[in-house]
Amino acid sequence: MRIFAYLYAYVPILAQRVDFTPDFSAIPGAAPIQRLINGIGAFALLASLAGIVVGAGMWGIGAMSANAAQAAQGKRATLYSLVGALLVGAASALVNWAFELGRTV
Repeated sequence: MRIFAYLYAYVPILAQRVDFTPDFSAIPGAAPIQRLINGIGAFALLASLAGIVVGAGMWGIGAMSANAAQAAQGKRATLYSLVGALLVGAASALVNWAFELGRTV
């Protein structure tokens, strides 16, 4: 019973409404960080492109030489690189979607 009395004393504090609106202009140095993140995204897309080219090459060489293991590794590398590029491209949309979903709860 004593625990419930303790919790009830803090319920009004927990029920207070707060407002949260992200504002990147309020952070000093946000622009260089944004440029750094954009650069990392560009590097990730270049790595995905390299993975697709190498994976497709492995897939083709493995298929032409009847090396099923190499062809399977090439397929997997190509697929993983495509998924990686998809996630890099959709990253900002996914973050914004999750943030808006959290605001509606």
